[in-house]
Amino acid sequence: MLTYDGSEQGWAVFSKGLHDMTKGKGDILLTVFDNSEKWGQKVDHPDKFVSVMREEITGVHPEHHCNHVILPGSAGYIPERVVCSECGRTMDKYIMYRCCTD
Repeated sequence: MLTYDGSEQGWAVFSKGLHDMTKGKGDILLTVFDNSEKWGQKVDHPDKFVSVMREEITGVHPEHHCNHVILPGSAGYIPERVVCSECGRTMDKYIMYRCCTD
């Protein structure tokens, strides 16, 4: 599990080697795993797990979603272009100040 966007919902990354990878938010992954009896038979070989997970994660995404990434300003570099980890679209850039993590 990884902290990725500061939401404390959790993330997971599944990979096989360097090039076959998928990721998802905790709530999406819990839904996918809860429905594993529907897609589990597609994983008839361990090499298929990541690709089947990618397909199932994609199928659970709502049509509209809101995703955010918090980049610390103290890092010294804020990229001009960041893509959404869920849909691949370029994210809008905002400046936010806050004093807590609620």
